[in-house]
Amino acid sequence: MWFLKSPKFETCCNGKTSDEGFNPVLACYRIPGAGKSVMSTLVIDILSVLPFIDGNRIAVAYVYCDYRDNVQQTAVNMVGALLKQVIDAHSDHLPAGTVDFLKQRRRKDKGRLSLEESYHFLESTLQSFSRFYISVDALDECLDEQRKDFLHSIVSLLKRFEHVARIFTTGRPHMKEPIKKTFSFTMTPGK
Repeated sequence: MWFLKSPKFETCCNGKTSDEGFNPVLACYRIPGAGKSVMSTLVIDILSVLPFIDGNRIAVAYVYCDYRDNVQQTAVNMVGALLKQVIDAHSDHLPAGTVDFLKQRRRKDKGRLSLEESYHFLESTLQSFSRFYISVDALDECLDEQRKDFLHSIVSLLKRFEHVARIFTTGRPHMKEPIKKTFSFTMTPGK
């Protein structure tokens, strides 16, 4: 697919923060039915086969938004889904205390974490990686308030891990300006 060979994709995925044109956020805006979800799946598939780059550990997590699932598609569930994927794929390399606590919590009260707790544990687990990628498909299909809370968590991760975090997202064209505004801090003059 053309997108995977584009300089923007290559720079976002493999570039360094000091590279000219680097931006840790790559967004693709297209009309319904244009293949955004297929593109997201390809991106996830390509990144998922890179658990190590030059001996460094890499994490990949993703969320597919769906307007038909607004009841379950909350910010806490989306952050929790990212956390679960990282833990499931890398539990051997994460702090034992974190994994043990979450297992106990799941048995005790069905694993329900608040958004703040989910974010805290995601942040804690991501510290174990030299780079991580988060893909969010169809961000426009998420309810506004949930999207706002979820993006707040993603922005916090980007600020906390500015040299190792990479975000790929898709949405319909009307999302371009809100996403640009949300991630405007990643833009520097000349980028």
